[in-house]
Amino acid sequence: MDSSPSPNSQNAALHMTPAEDSIQTVLQRINHVFNSTLDLNEVLQKIIAEIVPLFAAQSASVILYHETTQEAEISTSYTTAALHALRYPLVGSLAGWVATHKRPLRVASVTAEEWPTSWQVAVQLGAPPLQVSVLLVPLWRQGAVIGSLEVVWQAPHAVTDYEEHLLEAVAVPAALALTNARLYQEKAQALQAAKASEEQFRLLSAASPVGIFQTDAQGQALYTNQRWQEITGVTLAESLGDGWSRALHPEDRAAVVAAWTADARAGREFSREVRLLTEQQGVRWVYTRSRAMRTEDGTIIGHVGTVEDITERKQTEDALRASEERYRTLFENANDGIACLTAEGIITSVNRGLETMLGWSRTEMIGQSYQRFHTPPSLRTEEERIRRVRAGEKVSSIAEIELVHKDGTVIPVEAHTRFMRNPDGKAIGVLAILRDITKRRAVDQMKDEFVSVVSHELRTPLTSIRGALGLLTSGLVGALPDKGQRMLEIALNNTDRLIRLINDILDIERMQSGKVTLQCKLCDAALLLGQAVDEMQAMADKAGVTLALAPQSLRLWADPDRLVQTLTNLLSNAIKFSPPGGTVSVRVVRQDKEAICTVQDQGRGIPADKLETIFERFQQVDTSDARHKGGTGLGLAICRSIVQQHGGRIWVESRVGTGSTFSFTVPLWSETEQAGIEPVGQPLVLVCDDDPAVLAVIEAVLEQRGYQVVTATTGQETVALAEVQQPAVILLDLLMPQMNGWETMAALKRNPVAQHIPIIIFSLLSPPAVPPPHAGFVEWVEKSQGEAALVEALKRALEERAKVARVLVVEDDLDLSRVLLAMFQRHGIETVHARTGREAIERCEQEMPNLLVLDVILPDGDGFLVADWLRQQDRLRQVPVMVYSAKDLDAGERERLQVGQTEFFTKGRITPEEFKQHVIQWLSRILPAGERGSG
Repeated sequence: MDSSPSPNSQNAALHMTPAEDSIQTVLQRINHVFNSTLDLNEVLQKIIAEIVPLFAAQSASVILYHETTQEAEISTSYTTAALHALRYPLVGSLAGWVATHKRPLRVASVTAEEWPTSWQVAVQLGAPPLQVSVLLVPLWRQGAVIGSLEVVWQAPHAVTDYEEHLLEAVAVPAALALTNARLYQEKAQALQAAKASEEQFRLLSAASPVGIFQTDAQGQALYTNQRWQEITGVTLAESLGDGWSRALHPEDRAAVVAAWTADARAGREFSREVRLLTEQQGVRWVYTRSRAMRTEDGTIIGHVGTVEDITERKQTEDALRASEERYRTLFENANDGIACLTAEGIITSVNRGLETMLGWSRTEMIGQSYQRFHTPPSLRTEEERIRRVRAGEKVSSIAEIELVHKDGTVIPVEAHTRFMRNPDGKAIGVLAILRDITKRRAVDQMKDEFVSVVSHELRTPLTSIRGALGLLTSGLVGALPDKGQRMLEIALNNTDRLIRLINDILDIERMQSGKVTLQCKLCDAALLLGQAVDEMQAMADKAGVTLALAPQSLRLWADPDRLVQTLTNLLSNAIKFSPPGGTVSVRVVRQDKEAICTVQDQGRGIPADKLETIFERFQQVDTSDARHKGGTGLGLAICRSIVQQHGGRIWVESRVGTGSTFSFTVPLWSETEQAGIEPVGQPLVLVCDDDPAVLAVIEAVLEQRGYQVVTATTGQETVALAEVQQPAVILLDLLMPQMNGWETMAALKRNPVAQHIPIIIFSLLSPPAVPPPHAGFVEWVEKSQGEAALVEALKRALEERAKVARVLVVEDDLDLSRVLLAMFQRHGIETVHARTGREAIERCEQEMPNLLVLDVILPDGDGFLVADWLRQQDRLRQVPVMVYSAKDLDAGERERLQVGQTEFFTKGRITPEEFKQHVIQWLSRILPAGERGSG
């Protein structure tokens, strides 16, 4: 019974990992199968039967060349066991091409025009001539091509280098077996024709490309041909009797002679790979096999055999074996854990590193599902990732997972996974390289804690210093002498400079670690550009530079704070390097689905070799004046990171001596993707005027200043909108048809919902010398006074409305809390302070605030605990919260702090004065009209 593996099982073995099986083992088995018979027809059948399943093909062919007739003889099988044979001309055939060029050939499709002969052969054999993929490799023997092996896939198939090399490897033993079989067949025919003529045998063997020998019944040599003598380095006379053994390697001689003698005397077939040692060629390897010659009655009269030089093949095998040994050594001794799994996730092999990492032996792990060694959360994440991979999504091959040690300890691991696939692309296994990142996690934790400490311990006191200086500058203690005012400005400027430095360093660290999360929302490009210009106006005035703004109202889907940060960084650079009297232009334009923002200066420009490097960290065009100009060299690197996080790109165009233009792209708002989202934190102003042109101008002016606007053209419409929208302020024209401004004001004051909304008269008329008794308006602005007067009136109205509010400031830093309280109280806002989370909760229980200003880091816990408690209280769960913290919060932390309407601000990124203004705007927007005067 044949105990060799079946072709299908062998095919599967080829695709196992090097740690489990060896391709060389497969080739040795195939060599044994091919050479298990000297019958040519059987050899052909065995070759085809092995190749078809090995390559998952529909057919295979053995094509032998006939040099004298320039013909090829094809033996092939098309999906059935039947063996077809056909002779045809080499010209115009695939086999003819291989015979001529002596190298492999891949053909995507056989056509009658390009391969007429092969096309006709395919038709005659009953195979579909079109839409097939073909691979042919030459059969080599003694430096000559004697034929070719052909593999055919009856569907489009991208032949791989691996398949080509594998078929070339199979061609070596196939050529040997075919040569032996043909020689044996020829010899048998010659012996039959010559009636066992010894002379004819000698003539045949003398011309044989392989070594041939003949012995008596006891195994003593009677004859060796010329090729045998060339291979062994032993002459005919020296080889007779047992003299042939002198060619054997001394270390192997005794064992080979004993085995040969035993098989010869028993009449058994002898087949063996033997090592020789010759004077001329040194160590050589041969494959020798022999069969007994018997009379008709079965008596053994001798033995005949062949010797084939397989030194080249053995050298290839040794190289493969050395390569596999190197791989096995790397696999076993790698510091990282390595595991091989089936496509279903069953572990098939592990290395020593994984045993050490998890504490389980390989015996305990092999055969188990990978699921056993994951924590439940990690398993859910990993299974979702695998699902996405199988669905064809592009998913990173690197993931952080958690594995369980044998003692129950959870180990964080960075996993690099790769699917192993067969030639058809089907996943047949997984290779996983696992790296323990416990120490890295600890370092990251230490770094995070350090950054958190730096953020809190630097940003908080600097914010209080900045706030105190701002209060002094605004005249809190009265007018200062000129020298004192200059000293105060120096302190203020250097505080701002130090805050920017800290922000840049913290930003670049967070961006490097991938911890910056965008808070995208609907925002207006014109508003953002205007805000950035306003922030940089003071710096521009001091440098004598004009800021020219060309805004365009484009709706963006972006993080407004980060975009303003990008714009201010670019504006700061442009101002610093512009000459006095120069102009810096800021504009935004639409291009397809993006907005392009540009900042153009008239400065000294950037050399061509610096255009790319300036976006790297700590890079400056000219370091000679870096201290004079200021800056850390981090600003442009931060800009690039912010833009890339938005999915945009940033670049610069510049000419030395004429200036530079920095440009970046931002995605436009898509109503289909973010329907129903509106800007938050902007006061709503209701404008009533019967002139559409006036309404359009006022709407544009106010939206550019950060207000939301709703318009009405009649008094009736104004009353209806006021009741539904509850705006923070109403702008009311007096001269309107049907229902004039006074009548509209009276109707508003009678409405219980709208009666407390502040009204500003905005009219062509001048105010009367004596206001009417019980006037219902808070300001009177003439249209001729311009937009500045209108904006100031709105600001005062909002501040006045905010006076009715009660604000609870939860802040552990006493200095900063005193600054905030002083700012709020100067505007008449009732302010209460709590230093700890517990104190904040007690204050909320005693008296409900209209707004909560919340720090995250507190002495007795943190702001998360306060937010959790607020959400559990029916009357407080909707209280508006403004988080004002030194910590840069990620998306998860922001979600945990959400209570009612919640906004987030970072100390150092916004000055106390700017934060105060945000508080006033929020109060004017969120404070219900019915609460006016309740405080």
